[in-house]
Amino acid sequence: MRIDSHHHLWDLSIRDQEWITGEEMKPIRKNFVVSDLKDAIASSRIDRTVLVQTVTDYSETPELLEIAQSEQLVGAVVGWLQIDAQDAIAHLHQYLDLPGRRVFKRYPRYCPRPSGPKLLGQARDDCKCKEAWRTWNHF
Repeated sequence: MRIDSHHHLWDLSIRDQEWITGEEMKPIRKNFVVSDLKDAIASSRIDRTVLVQTVTDYSETPELLEIAQSEQLVGAVVGWLQIDAQDAIAHLHQYLDLPGRRVFKRYPRYCPRPSGPKLLGQARDDCKCKEAWRTWNHF
């Protein structure tokens, strides 16, 4: 299986992409939706993709998960979670309740074992979050 491990989709009528500014970015200051992705990879023999968030906005991640739920091409989603925020666990719970394929992986550099930051330890101790930390959904 061939996987494109990082791509973005956006619709400027839904959410502006403030990072697409300046003359050098002008060629991509337009919508890039699933049909554009399919056209772009048509001859590449890509079987699945990983859809990655484009902005640091909690409202985008549910939209990406919805795309993953409806598009077989999207094998996983990397969404936004501000891990040091007071409400990070609440947002994680909301994401876990949504449909769509996602990958949860513990990155040792940022998510140390139980001796690490309290917030991360709290996440691992929470029953639902324990499940998320252990889950690895393969394509």
